[in-house]
Amino acid sequence: MSNEITNTGGHRSLSADFIARMKSGIDKSRMQTPISGGKPLLRLLKAGVWVFGQADDPVQIGSEWAVNPMSMRHGWVCWSNYPGNTKNELLGEAMTPVYDDMPLMPAPVGEYDYKGQRVFEAKCILGEDTGVEVLYKVNSIGGLRAFDSLIAAVRKQLDDNPEYPVPVLQLDSSPYDHPKYGQIFNPILELVAWLDMDNTRRVGKDNSGGKPALQAPAPAAPQKAPLKAQKPALAVVDIGEQPDIAAAAQQRPGAAPRRQRPSARA
Repeated sequence: MSNEITNTGGHRSLSADFIARMKSGIDKSRMQTPISGGKPLLRLLKAGVWVFGQADDPVQIGSEWAVNPMSMRHGWVCWSNYPGNTKNELLGEAMTPVYDDMPLMPAPVGEYDYKGQRVFEAKCILGEDTGVEVLYKVNSIGGLRAFDSLIAAVRKQLDDNPEYPVPVLQLDSSPYDHPKYGQIFNPILELVAWLDMDNTRRVGKDNSGGKPALQAPAPAAPQKAPLKAQKPALAVVDIGEQPDIAAAAQQRPGAAPRRQRPSARA
């Protein structure tokens, strides 16, 4: 310990080498320490239903979500895999922005290995949940593929039209039969538009670039009424504001009425 302390000008202080190692250790610890709170998590349930938050509030079919391209991250996550009905735990994460090199895979936590994870933040800009911000984390094979398709589209957009780098998504799912786990749903991140950094929607036949979403069977969980109104050819959306959705719905011909959320879930 004495080697880590120097005496300069009559004052004891930490050595420069120890300070460097301490800062490096803190950085690694912060990357690998699970911290609760923050934005509600966006998740795809086993039934193929998109939900967010601790109350599993369903995502409205047809709603649109703008992804912050600066929030896209890649890296690793470690979860426990306890037997039976024991709840699994998040044991560690190591994430960096996609514009930085992917971090090295950390050592296993006990018997549990790290696996690849991708992350982005998004904000609802059309639908009942306009203004809601969420955090999407995915480590499944289907989820990693969907994320890879998304960042490939962003990469191409930065070449073709970098003034509109913000992808706008509609969320869907596609089922397939797994030989071991039965029916499983993969996430579909359908690219429907691009926004510029002032939140103006790009117009034109090349606006999207996404493929038509595959239709999944109707889930058993309750859903908000789907959006039915035809979207305008040009829309200016201020992501920083939260418009009066009830008033906006009355102005859109054929728009579904706003569903009243129950005060308590059954």
